[in-house]
Amino acid sequence: MNRIENIKDITKVKVRGDMLFCEVFEPTKSGLYLPESAQGKSEGVDKLVVIKAGESINDVEEGDVVLMFHGTVTIFSYREKMYGFIQRYNCDVIVSQDNFTE
Repeated sequence: MNRIENIKDITKVKVRGDMLFCEVFEPTKSGLYLPESAQGKSEGVDKLVVIKAGESINDVEEGDVVLMFHGTVTIFSYREKMYGFIQRYNCDVIVSQDNFTE
């Protein structure tokens, strides 16, 4: 049984100090979709939008967009969206939302 669905407010999860908690987007015209075969992996991820940064991260804010990263994103589904955790040092290009267009 997946207990993630029992979380009332996903934006209030606790984040380890060096981690970013993000919404995960795959490049599709219909919006957010990640096939089961790619869940838990970084494959097919277009961008990450930061929901919350760990307390030891001082250069990333909520809403920032991660465009280039390496390493693993731990991805999971929650109420028809995909979310994930990634270590800050694995994120190579991060921009503020006002510096990014779709």
